Amino acid sequence: MNTSHQMIQCPPLGAFITLIKKETIIAFLCAILLAITSTFSHDSVASPRSHLSTWALPQNSLHGHTLIIPPTFKNHKIRLREWDGTNNNFLEVINKHPRRWQAAMLDSTQLTIGCAQGVLYPIQNNTGCGQPAGFSETILTWDRSRLSTPPHWEDLWNVVQLPGQRALPQTARITLEVALLADGIPPRHVYDVLSTPQGIEHAFHRLDQLRPYILWWRTPNEAHRLLQHRGFLMGVIPHDTLAASVLRRDSYVTELSAHLSLYTEYYWSVPNNPNHASLRTTLTQLDKNFPHFPDLPEPLPNNSLVINNNFWSTHAPVLEARFSAWLKQH
Repeated sequence: MNTSHQMIQCPPLGAFITLIKKETIIAFLCAILLAITSTFSHDSVASPRSHLSTWALPQNSLHGHTLIIPPTFKNHKIRLREWDGTNNNFLEVINKHPRRWQAAMLDSTQLTIGCAQGVLYPIQNNTGCGQPAGFSETILTWDRSRLSTPPHWEDLWNVVQLPGQRALPQTARITLEVALLADGIPPRHVYDVLSTPQGIEHAFHRLDQLRPYILWWRTPNEAHRLLQHRGFLMGVIPHDTLAASVLRRDSYVTELSAHLSLYTEYYWSVPNNPNHASLRTTLTQLDKNFPHFPDLPEPLPNNSLVINNNFWSTHAPVLEARFSAWLKQH
């Protein structure tokens, strides 16, 4: 890039040693000017901040290996940023700072909440307020330096023969499913059981049994810190967090079970931005190629489970409230 700043002629760095005092001062001032020029040039290459849209993704998506970014998407002036995936953060941004994100990738529970509150723009398709964006994977993993035999769901609760901490997400969603899978409930029957009062009681009873051994994580970054500190024997961790940890080479070696996974569908949503021009631009971009997770594997592994969006759209408020109350009692 040619700019007027780049026409400044400064002596080489070695001149600081040999030049006389006057020339040294000039060289020093030139060095400062060049540093400032470099900063401005970098900003101009990246495009002015005010002209960039921000699309929010779950933490570690950009450092994992499952997110698919089409080559044509890179031509848009869109900044991809990660967020922690918590409902509180989502509602904080959407309700109080609607201009901060032009689009956000959400799970079905968050999408339902946003649609019901009217803070998401109603996209005209079968999901109401969301553009389907593939499936993210949460997977059973373990410390292979302490456990040489691959565990099964049932082993998560077997603290007698396999003592050690267990890592679980601090939400009812996924954790209740894991509690039933670990009790031997086949994946195809999990939601049949969880749809009954007796099934819910049984899932919470199972959590009572394991509670002293559980290390909770609320965000993918917290799960990553558990990996860094070798904090658990086995647990349920986002696949992208594991992949990012391997790329960073900053955690102990883990193993994972590709056939013991929970798949969560994500959606691109558009905050009901008062800036109508920005809103129209984002909706147009969502009609084209956009970043997304992979589709479900075919065939689905026998011991894996697809999180049921319809179930959580209906039961999330009650079950998450009960889960929060259960945490306070333990």
